[in-house]
Amino acid sequence: MSADPKFFFDTGSLALALVDTVGARGRSGAALRSAGSGQPGGVPRQSIEHLSSPRALAAWARQAGLGTGPRPSPIELRQVQAFREAVHRLLRAALEKNPPQPRDLARLNRALAQGEARAGVVWHRGAFAPLPPRPARLADLVRSRVAADARALLLDPSALRACADPECGWLFLDRSQARRRRWCSMAECGNRAKARRFRASVRK
Repeated sequence: MSADPKFFFDTGSLALALVDTVGARGRSGAALRSAGSGQPGGVPRQSIEHLSSPRALAAWARQAGLGTGPRPSPIELRQVQAFREAVHRLLRAALEKNPPQPRDLARLNRALAQGEARAGVVWHRGAFAPLPPRPARLADLVRSRVAADARALLLDPSALRACADPECGWLFLDRSQARRRRWCSMAECGNRAKARRFRASVRK
């Protein structure tokens, strides 16, 4: 059996870690802003889907610290992928100071509402006691936790950045003191940019 995929969490945000399960968004240019364009789940053409199976979604949730549960179904995977793309478009709108698509905002607000604790009350041994809510499905837990994190980013996007690599398209939070971080990962995109500059200087 092949090992579970390893995901990137050096974004500073759970929501951004989910959004960045799509690689090479920049290859698709403006297509990344259009809903429903490209691959299943609304992923842009030419990009790379890392959340490619229910098993991968379960692995992401576990690596994100959201626990384990029954493996999501293919339908739940597609729901999470579609939710992820809505969050991505909302964050890009915040970054670029553009109005969001109403359906993306509605999708986020539904996930926020579903994530509220609604524990009931039960009479137990002569007193009222809280009745814990039923355990959430893993896909629902991912959406609700990511929605809460995305809400915080939308309300204060001051540290939100897009990777300077034009082919990357990943988002991250810049918590550096000077607020001049350019790359989602210096080891990956930063080093590739250095290599491109070096090759260009050699050709001159």
